[in-house]
Amino acid sequence: TLVVVEGEKKAPSWCLSGLRCVGIPSIHAFTTGEDKRLHADLQELIITCQVEKLIYLTDADTMAVKWKSDKDLAKRQSSFAEAIKSFREAVQILLDSDDIKLKDVYWSHINREYLDK
Repeated sequence: TLVVVEGEKKAPSWCLSGLRCVGIPSIHAFTTGEDKRLHADLQELIITCQVEKLIYLTDADTMAVKWKSDKDLAKRQSSFAEAIKSFREAVQILLDSDDIKLKDVYWSHINREYLDK
């Protein structure tokens, strides 16, 4: 199992705790850019390490909605939903390959309880 975690600073401490993870700087940073393909380094890691399960873990603020009178409340949540969808689409080529061990892809977010800690 490999966890792709939003937040580069989380990954080293989690790795020291025994969790296999890689940190990305933002919710959309797993792609090469405009073409929306999985970043080559991440793809190579999945293939080389024969990852069978992949988890895309976003921050606790994924589900946070902070109301302001002049703010479009759907915009932020739509961005997270698009990132999750794009992640799943980006790894599809790996899931479709019989030569690659990847079989399962999951999404989760850090518990909101830890949002202010």
